[in-house]
Amino acid sequence: MVEKAVKSFLSIVDNCQGMSVCACSNDAHFLKHLSKEIETRAKFDSLILENVRQIGIDDVRLVGEFLSTPPYEFGIKIILIHEADKMTQEAANALLKIIEEPPLYSTIVLTTTRYSSLLPTIRSRVISFSFNLSKEDYNALLEKLIGEEEMKRFAVKLAQDFDIFVHLWQNPDLNSVNLPQVNELEDFFTDKGRTGEEKLSFYLWLKELCERFCTSTRSEFVSLYTTLINHASGSSLSKFIMELTKTAMLFLEQKKHLDPGTYIFLDEILRSRSMNFNNPLTLLNVMIRVRGAVRGEECWR
Repeated sequence: MVEKAVKSFLSIVDNCQGMSVCACSNDAHFLKHLSKEIETRAKFDSLILENVRQIGIDDVRLVGEFLSTPPYEFGIKIILIHEADKMTQEAANALLKIIEEPPLYSTIVLTTTRYSSLLPTIRSRVISFSFNLSKEDYNALLEKLIGEEEMKRFAVKLAQDFDIFVHLWQNPDLNSVNLPQVNELEDFFTDKGRTGEEKLSFYLWLKELCERFCTSTRSEFVSLYTTLINHASGSSLSKFIMELTKTAMLFLEQKKHLDPGTYIFLDEILRSRSMNFNNPLTLLNVMIRVRGAVRGEECWR
C-alpha cells in the first residue's frame, strides 16, 4: 500500500540531513496530505512555503536566510516547498544554488504534480519519489468496502481523490454515509477546505441526483430542477454544475450509457465551452441529457 511508501518517505525526511528530496504525484490532494504529515512531524526548525499562487525570488531568499543560521534545538532544519512547479524562473535558479550545496543540518523537501516542469538541473540534484495509487490499491479498497456492489464500485472511482481514498480506507461502511440536504448546497462551495468525508458524501448525493433525473416523473423532474435552482445561485451554481457534470460522466460510464454524443456534450461543459453564461439553462440541459442517455426513446414516457 501507498501508506508504507509514505512512511518510508517521512523517515527519509526525518533522518537524512544535507539532502534535497522531491515527492511527485498526479494527485494534488495526496501531496497536500503528505505536506500536512511533514508539518505535523516537524519537531525541528522548519520553513513552509505553500498556499501561494506563485513562488517568487523573495520566497527563495527566505529559504537562504533561514538556512544561514544553524538549528536551535533539534539539530536539523527542514524546508518544505509545496507545489514547487509554481516557482518563477528566477526563483528556480536561486533555489538551484541552494540545493547544490545545502547545509548538512538541513533537509529540503519539494512536492509537485508536474515534475517534468522543474528545471532539469533541479531534478538532477533531488532524490525523487513517485506516489501514485496502483490498481492493486484500488482493488484492495474495493474488497474492504461494505455496501451494495454498484455503490462500492462508484465509491472506488471517487477514490481517485486521495482525501476520499483515505477516508474510505478508514471508514469502509458506505451504509453509514450521511448524504447532505439540498439546503446545504451553497455551504459546500465556500472557501473552506473539504474533508474526504464531506467530499464523499457530496458526490454520492450527486450520484443520487443523477438517479432521480432518470426515474422521476415529468412533474417530479421539473420540481427537482426548481429546487436546485432555488438553492444555488451565481458562482455556487456554476461550481455545482461543474461537479454535477463530472459525477454524471462517472454515473453514465458505470451504467454503460455514456454514448459519444453525451460524452462530447458533458466534456464541453467541463472545458467551459458551452456554459453560455446561462447557468439555469445549462443545468436543465445536463439533467435532460443524463435522463435521455439512460432512458432513450422512453425519456418522457
